Amino acid sequence: MDGHDEPWLAWTEYPSLEGIKSYYRRRRAKAWQPKQLISPGELSAFLVDENAFPWALSGMTVVRPQ
Repeated sequence: MDGHDEPWLAWTEYPSLEGIKSYYRRRRAKAWQPKQLISPGELSAFLVDENAFPWALSGMTVVRPQ
């Protein structure tokens, strides 16, 4: 949940060993937004800051999806 009480969801998909990708989505008032790519790797952590900007840890890299 972010500061506006909107839920966020982050996950990693494992379709094959070479195709691991991590995504996130945000739930707005009436519908989920489309899934957005975070990283071409596995997620270790995901959080939303006080300004409702997502941050993620993928491997040893901190990424900020746009």
